[in-house]
Amino acid sequence: MTLAMNIRIALRSAKIGFVFARRGIIMEACSSFYLPRLIGHSRAMQAITTGAVYRADEPVFDGLFAELVDRAEDVLPKALGVAEEVVRNTSCVSTYLMKELMYRDSGSPEGQHLLDSRVIFDLFGSP
Repeated sequence: MTLAMNIRIALRSAKIGFVFARRGIIMEACSSFYLPRLIGHSRAMQAITTGAVYRADEPVFDGLFAELVDRAEDVLPKALGVAEEVVRNTSCVSTYLMKELMYRDSGSPEGQHLLDSRVIFDLFGSP
């Protein structure tokens, strides 16, 4: 369920698995959309095909976490520190729109340029 988050922080030794195939069910919570975009199609296929449980720091999950910490008690303080930095220094509207632009791209540089130009034009004309 955290795949949709902009920033993920995990305990380095955390056990993570996409065990759906071992349970005879399919991926849920939009993981079929986000997982290949975050770690690449090949590694996502490895994770879902084997249904194995891996440590957060294993190569199959390269790129999934923004940061890995060594102690469980450091996860929440690290996440709160990152959240505070974001709240103090960024616009939630622009962050949201940039995320949407990246996930809903038009499929070509030209199409993406037209889309982001339209969005920025509309932003300049709004409060």
